[in-house]
Amino acid sequence: MNIWLKRTTTGLVALLALALAACNGAAGQDEPAATAAAAPTAAPTTVTPAGPTTAAPTPALTIATPEAPPVASDTLAGPVIGLNLENTYEEYYLALFDVGTNTFRELSATIGLVMPYAARWFDGGCLIYADGRLLDLQGNFIWSAPDEVLAQTVDWHNSFLSPDRAWVATVVDDAGARHVEVIRLSAPFDRVRLTEGGGGHPGAVLWATAEDGLWLLFSDYDSGGVLQVFRAHPDGAGREQLTAHEASPALIVALALSPDGRRLAYGARNLAVPSYPYTYRVEDEGWVGIVDLATGETRQVALPGLAGVELGQGLVWSSDGTRLLAVGDSLPVDAGDPLAGRQVHWLTADGAIERSFHQADAPEGQLGWVSPLGDIDSLMFSSSAGIYRYDDGQVRLLEGEERPPIGDVGRRPVGMLPAWLGFAGEGACQP
Repeated sequence: MNIWLKRTTTGLVALLALALAACNGAAGQDEPAATAAAAPTAAPTTVTPAGPTTAAPTPALTIATPEAPPVASDTLAGPVIGLNLENTYEEYYLALFDVGTNTFRELSATIGLVMPYAARWFDGGCLIYADGRLLDLQGNFIWSAPDEVLAQTVDWHNSFLSPDRAWVATVVDDAGARHVEVIRLSAPFDRVRLTEGGGGHPGAVLWATAEDGLWLLFSDYDSGGVLQVFRAHPDGAGREQLTAHEASPALIVALALSPDGRRLAYGARNLAVPSYPYTYRVEDEGWVGIVDLATGETRQVALPGLAGVELGQGLVWSSDGTRLLAVGDSLPVDAGDPLAGRQVHWLTADGAIERSFHQADAPEGQLGWVSPLGDIDSLMFSSSAGIYRYDDGQVRLLEGEERPPIGDVGRRPVGMLPAWLGFAGEGACQP
């Protein structure tokens, strides 16, 4: 293993521990095969936030995805999933698989430079941000953070580039507390700490835009020591609490904005580190919160047996913003429990549970990584029996060119990047 990897591996332990919880079904989002699990008995509860959210409506937020002029080539049509692979030299690298054209593209320039779970789509799926750099879909590095910033001590695989490339956000550990900090990418390269209570988490960091400018959404403790979701401008101005929990969850591990910017979904865990042997308790269950940013109304959706949604990427809105996909793992219940292992749930925007799919319902009773394809009702997922496609309630094993050529020696999957919903194709990307 090369020296760079040895230095950075230690910093990944916490992230990979959570992400590999996903590897009960690592990565994702699965779909009901043919049988839907029984709907939970707990109905969503409504909480009316106090404080800043009741003073005035919060302007709608959007994930900035600038339109780009078309170019001549159109090699990747989409949906495109990203794969973190490990070669025979224990080096990590990125590969892309186009589900529409069955095109598999290894990005050789990333070998040894991009860590598992560090990659994030940028500019509507036209670029990839990873470890302080941007690369195009051909694997060419086209941008890097300034040397003055790269020289700072930053956990780059847990960093998030702003849509305008003017700021980078990261989560830092300070005496056991996790803080969200933002660094300006132009002189004087100042560094701003947005958290006050040390409740940041790398899965709960999200850039968004509104009529009143650029915002960063993040988790932090309020003045009473309760974990909440906040937002602030990157210079620290306008800090605002978006939730009003009366009791503190242990962690907030995922944030997702609806396409119209009206609703914020977030994933909460109540049991951060289980002890063994484990005895099941209802109060240990995680849940999904859905906030109407215009009214402040919050719904907490209880999902039986769920420990919490997947770190960072466990919540995905449908393209029309009316439904939500939640993917996570169960509490450490007995393996024979029908709720054990990976869980996938489809929710309406008002918190109703449409249907669920559990690991026990999957082929061979196993779920690995999962990715939505184009929208949340079309999925690709892995199990011990192979790689599968779900469409309109039908599950089928992918064979031949339809199957990503991974899993062999030199192409061991260690992480994945779910397809960007609404990707317009490589031909719509700026050169």
